[in-house]
Amino acid sequence: MATVEYDLRYIREALEILESYLFSKEVFWNFPVNPPPGEAPYPALTLGGILLAAVRISAQEAGGFLQPAELAVWHDLKSQIDGLRSHWHTAWTQKAERSFNARLTQWSNFLEDYRQNPDTHAQRYAYEVRLRVMLDLLAAETSRLSSTQEQHLHSLDLIIRHALQPGGFVWAEQLAGGFPQSRYWYLYGKLLTDSSDDA
Repeated sequence: MATVEYDLRYIREALEILESYLFSKEVFWNFPVNPPPGEAPYPALTLGGILLAAVRISAQEAGGFLQPAELAVWHDLKSQIDGLRSHWHTAWTQKAERSFNARLTQWSNFLEDYRQNPDTHAQRYAYEVRLRVMLDLLAAETSRLSSTQEQHLHSLDLIIRHALQPGGFVWAEQLAGGFPQSRYWYLYGKLLTDSSDDA
């Protein structure tokens, strides 16, 4: 799981170049910043990535897991995010719409891989499901989704509902409070495999 330091640095550095990113045509923007020592390289700068990092930090804040210094930094960054979202509302919304389409394609591709070979791809679910979370977060940032987008997402959710074996929260337990099961139902369980079907 990404640490608070990892997510705070991602957001802090993203805010420095956010204006250029929002007004570009790119969904995935090069992010040439090193992560904290010992952590995985940062992914590209994306609006979905910013929203996901923010909700992970908020989840740990709600659970009382942030240190006072981390809390102060987070409140400052959150205020900046809110200000930029308001100031560049049109560009932000348009980027969210393009980002939604890109993440929908990625999520669809993963589920197709899973359907073709459940035993190979089911173990990737805990990582890949971040795409489904991003879709929820990005949808909330758009003015509206088209009926085609809604139908596509619904069809993908049906795949998950039929393949998901209900169970525990797939990420670190300290994040669970920020991802209630009533909304993020797909974060509670694991995908069935051919071998589990035979059991």
